[in-house]
Amino acid sequence: MVKQAIRKESVECLVCSHQFDVEAPLDKEYEVSSDSVHAEAVATGTMTSTGSDGKLVNIMVYAACPSCGVTNQIKEVL
Repeated sequence: MVKQAIRKESVECLVCSHQFDVEAPLDKEYEVSSDSVHAEAVATGTMTSTGSDGKLVNIMVYAACPSCGVTNQIKEVL
């Protein structure tokens, strides 16, 4: 696997509008940066692509807001 983590900067909480950085490891050995909130990546499906390997993976990233504690959902495609 080439990518070790999904990192999103300045994610805005949908409830309290607090902005925070998120990292979701894609490798169990990856250590999340101290300036980021640890998130969970969940693969939800695949789709065909005309790219080099022909397959894209839909990932949902779940991260709890450090201000209010509500879990936010962020969509990513690998």
